[in-house]
Amino acid sequence: MTPFLPRTLLGACALAAATLILPAAAGTPSRSDCGVDDPQLSISGCTLVIDDRRTDANKRVNARGMRGIARHKSGDLTGARADFTAVLAAWPQDHGTLTLRGNVNADLGHYDEAIADYSAALAIDPQNVNALMARALAYDHGHDYDRAITDLSLAVILAPGDPTPVAARALAFVQKNDFVHAREDLDAAIRLDPKDATYYVSRGDLRGRTGDHDGAIADATAAIELAPDDLRAYFNRAKAYQARARGSVADDLNKALADYDVVMRLKPDNDFLAWVLGRRGLVHHELGEFDAAITDFTLLLGVDSTATRANVERARAYAAKGDFAHAVADYDVALKQWPTSAKLLAWRAEAAAKLAQAP
Repeated sequence: MTPFLPRTLLGACALAAATLILPAAAGTPSRSDCGVDDPQLSISGCTLVIDDRRTDANKRVNARGMRGIARHKSGDLTGARADFTAVLAAWPQDHGTLTLRGNVNADLGHYDEAIADYSAALAIDPQNVNALMARALAYDHGHDYDRAITDLSLAVILAPGDPTPVAARALAFVQKNDFVHAREDLDAAIRLDPKDATYYVSRGDLRGRTGDHDGAIADATAAIELAPDDLRAYFNRAKAYQARARGSVADDLNKALADYDVVMRLKPDNDFLAWVLGRRGLVHHELGEFDAAITDFTLLLGVDSTATRANVERARAYAAKGDFAHAVADYDVALKQWPTSAKLLAWRAEAAAKLAQAP
């Protein structure tokens, strides 16, 4: 559910910007920097307010909260949690700060503590949609999808015009393999906001999973029209073209290849690089482009040396072009992981026999 759930809920915080008290010389830290967009400047300014014992106690607590926000934004999760904890020691009923500390705990991977913070915030403000959605994400990480769906269902009721909780609930349904309800929610999210590419990406991915490759292509294309640099949309459309081709329709295979190439061109170090290389290698193989396939599988093994499936596919490509020595070598690597695989043993035997027959 990650793409749709908030992680840093700055708008939920009840802390106001620290009151400006003293001007500062140019180039030196200033109390007026507390709460500015630049996190490091904000940390410096807020620290000046916090350390000044002459400042009103509430203003210092407020500055502590603002520094926590800045620290979270800068990646200092431990410092952010310490600041939010200090704020809650003074203002234990501040549900905004409870939610913010919950976000930090979630980012630290402390999901039980995050859930406790969100639950405490909801006990004070049961209609806090941000806390409901954030707690749902924490439940999701713990694979407690039913509780995540319960929280998101309440968020949908409380914010009926907001597509975000609807789309998030769809992804929780996907985790449960409840594709019917997931599809209903994604349809609803798109009706509420037809200009958000991420909803089309998610629905297209879902349609691809259920074998609706034409629908997956249509949704990915719609997402690309809205967000021309969306890597997932190109990746999903390429997968759908590849699946629809079933290894025999050259037009679809070439379209898949083009989309995989776009992903690589837009971001060569993308988060699913191994998947792109593996799938693109298979497309090259199906098109009879064995050298290109070998290149992709070699690149994949450079990214992940444990991706033994790439050794198998590279061996098949070597064999297809008549390079049986390299094919046997790759099959030997794969057989170390799957020593009893009848298919691998047969392929290796065939390659070894042809190698022995070579002049």
